[in-house]
Amino acid sequence: FFLMTRPPPRSTQSRSSAASDVYKRQLKDYIFLAMCDKELCSLASEILKKLFTFDLIQEEIMSISSKIFLNALMLLYNPDADKECQDNLQKYLEFLVNEKEIFMEYVYGILKEFSEKNRNSFLRSNLVDFMNRLAKQRREKMFPQVLTEYKG
Repeated sequence: FFLMTRPPPRSTQSRSSAASDVYKRQLKDYIFLAMCDKELCSLASEILKKLFTFDLIQEEIMSISSKIFLNALMLLYNPDADKECQDNLQKYLEFLVNEKEIFMEYVYGILKEFSEKNRNSFLRSNLVDFMNRLAKQRREKMFPQVLTEYKG
């Protein structure tokens, strides 16, 4: 009686490749949809924090998430949406912006597109002040000397 075992696959996926693959195929839509549910929004934002800050896959995660992120914003800022979920999203966006500069540009791009495509929803949202602060931070990073001379 011999115990037969299967040999390992010839090409095993790296941890980052496997995580990216699972995210792309299965989780992305569900996680962003969960951001719109009062009972799941906090957990969803924690999961997204982990995914977005996983250095090996973050650029890929950002590129494949921008469209679904924009769709989630449309759901989150419709008239019947839950304020708690909107506040949770704002905290998540603040986390991203403060985490890395690359996230500042990512968040700015998504919010800009949302504001252009959904002007009324954007203007009624808690994102207006956040977007203004974000625009100011971007200007300060782009033109640090000009702003200090202007203030002085």
